[in-house]
Amino acid sequence: MYRIVYLYQNVYTLDGCGRNGDTRRPVAAMRGLCFGQGAPMHEKPPTPKKEIRLMTIKQAAEYLGTTPATLYTKVWRREIPFIKLGRSVRFDVKDLEDLIETSRVVPHQA
Repeated sequence: MYRIVYLYQNVYTLDGCGRNGDTRRPVAAMRGLCFGQGAPMHEKPPTPKKEIRLMTIKQAAEYLGTTPATLYTKVWRREIPFIKLGRSVRFDVKDLEDLIETSRVVPHQA
């Protein structure tokens, strides 16, 4: 069992961290030494990312490498597939990927 011990001038150490019993080092010098996989003690484990199905205008514009104004124009002209949820406009990731594939221009063979 590890315990955090307060010393002086806001320096903390961990007891019971070493292989041969009780070792005391400043916490800043011991990052990741006691807790398994070498991650610093102040970091949280990474959380798995959720797969996004629908994107907002800003997200879709960033995904396509364009501006939100361009996407609004394409929605108004019905040039791009979109989904209306109440007053908000959303884009399906699959539709955007299909749009990218169908917009590909192949050069002519000489």
